Amino acid sequence: MKRTLLCAGALLGVSLMGFAQESTNATGGDAFGVGGSSSYSVGQVAYMTNGANHTVAEGVQQPYEISQISGVNEQSLLKVQVFPNPTADLVEIRMDQAQQNAAYQLFSANGQLVREGDVNQHALLSLNDQPSGAYLLTITEKTSTRTFRIVKNQ
Repeated sequence: MKRTLLCAGALLGVSLMGFAQESTNATGGDAFGVGGSSSYSVGQVAYMTNGANHTVAEGVQQPYEISQISGVNEQSLLKVQVFPNPTADLVEIRMDQAQQNAAYQLFSANGQLVREGDVNQHALLSLNDQPSGAYLLTITEKTSTRTFRIVKNQ
């Protein structure tokens, strides 16, 4: 009896320690950059985020998202920052230098033009009246164009 309880306890301990963060992943890999490296996997439904200005996601798998659609490897003169992404309401567009003829267009996932306007060096774009989902934000200045994928959460 004592041996059976000891074996059952050892088996339970090994199963809890060895499989606590195991899951079946759709895909995954390692990402390397100037600031360091990170391992990722794709497919988890639920996870938890912590942080105010910068977030850290906890869980077996992390969401993998590419936010910039075009202009990744191009030598564009148009230097633009679009943040936060994902967002619940406001998206900020910030350019390194003031541009005279810069404009933005926001498209829904089905290609419908949702909003458009001018950008000098800074603009705030409200998505408060839009449903949750993915949007494409295109910023154009003369011959340079940059496109970003924006995710709006509730």
